[in-house]
Amino acid sequence: MADIEKVSEREPTDLEQLTKKLQSESEPERLAAVTELAAEADQRNVDAQVHVPMMGQEGLVAALIKISEADGEDAQAQAFMAVTRIARADANARPLLDFPGLVDSAISTTKTSTGLARQWACAALGNIAIAKENKRDMFQHENLVSALVDVLRTDTGEARVNACGALRSIAAAKENMREMFQNEILMVSSGVEGSSTIAQGS
Repeated sequence: MADIEKVSEREPTDLEQLTKKLQSESEPERLAAVTELAAEADQRNVDAQVHVPMMGQEGLVAALIKISEADGEDAQAQAFMAVTRIARADANARPLLDFPGLVDSAISTTKTSTGLARQWACAALGNIAIAKENKRDMFQHENLVSALVDVLRTDTGEARVNACGALRSIAAAKENMREMFQNEILMVSSGVEGSSTIAQGS
């Protein structure tokens, strides 16, 4: 109990200052700021009342998108790790889906990157898809489902498992499940370890 009390008393990081670091001209400073942001998102997942300000901080998500598109794969991985953790909060999931360019950047990363960057991009899409109100729009988003299926077909590591998890979340909406079954998307995912329950509803 004492540890929980300590967590709740912790002062949240100044997101305005952190965003300025994310926008730095220095790549090492940007990468350090992304790592700090991922840790901050984890902390805010413990302390529920500070979820919303993360999406309310002007420039924060835009800076993550820029890092994911302009820096190397290590920075891409860190950027989408941060998005994955921010998306764990229900209050952040819809704003992340609606934020211009974010989902497209994650899709692009699944197509052009490998290893951890691809893994975290799939994880970010999966966490955004957990929110009930996001499932239909994500299914209808151009290229999103096909990108995840491509990961299933071309990857053999954790990215494949994360892509399967994202598809499972999208399929939890019954209207999506029907179309995914008709298009044999669920069949493609059936061979992925841990995916045998993908077609079970929410």
